[in-house]
Amino acid sequence: MAGQKKIWIESYDYFKAGNRFAGSSGALGFKIFPDKEPPQLRVLIWEGPNCCEKSEIKEQREFESSPEGLQQAVDWINAEAAACWERQEE
Repeated sequence: MAGQKKIWIESYDYFKAGNRFAGSSGALGFKIFPDKEPPQLRVLIWEGPNCCEKSEIKEQREFESSPEGLQQAVDWINAEAAACWERQEE
């Protein structure tokens, strides 16, 4: 896991305003969508060099629309990124 870095994302207020956010960690890509009904943060992850629209989504999860829910989403993305880095090093 020498090359892995923790992801950086915007603050909860950014998502509360309705903004989406995409990023990556190595080969793992992710996108966070704030949904209004029900109020939640929907997170998609995929592997590969392309954007989510041109990739097969590996998994999708929903988290509470709150600062705590956002932290849970970030923790999940970081765990998935660590697993992706490990697979690449094998």
